[in-house]
Amino acid sequence: MEIGNTLFTVISVQSEAAKETAYNKVKKLILDGAETARKSYQQVHN
Repeated sequence: MEIGNTLFTVISVQSEAAKETAYNKVKKLILDGAETARKSYQQVHN
């Protein structure tokens, strides 16, 4: 996934008992972080 000028690559192996894959967990963290940064940027520049 590419966000701005940063390319994120995630490779994972999951447990049989896992309820969420590591890939999905990291993806969610990255997207949440990007959204938080976008909102902060808009507040500062509006």
